[in-house]
Amino acid sequence: MSHIVLKVFNINGIDVKDSYSSYKLYYGETFPIKGVPFRCNGKLIEINNHYKFYIEKDQNKDIIILNDYLISSLKEYNGFINNDDKGYYLYFSKNYYINEKIKNESEHLHLNIKYINKNNYNTVIHII
Repeated sequence: MSHIVLKVFNINGIDVKDSYSSYKLYYGETFPIKGVPFRCNGKLIEINNHYKFYIEKDQNKDIIILNDYLISSLKEYNGFINNDDKGYYLYFSKNYYINEKIKNESEHLHLNIKYINKNNYNTVIHII
């Protein structure tokens, strides 16, 4: 199976559609893509039953721009990028699917940011 990952990101290509239970993300105008796909460089750390993927801020400006855009666009939304004393990271729960996707990769992930749940403002991010 092949996946699309953006080579060039333009914040103007983002379309956030309000549905009953979520804010769905689309990218592009002519042929909209469900979600916003990125290749993200960083370092994966396993902590108990979770993963923290520390992103390299210098090399991942597009995903940070998207996070900031969504925070400014959606009331009460806190974003999907967290930070601590080690840096900025994405947080994933450990499960079979994620373990299979990341077993050979720890320095970059291909991500598709799909939608934001309205009930708890969790962002659904698929590792592709």
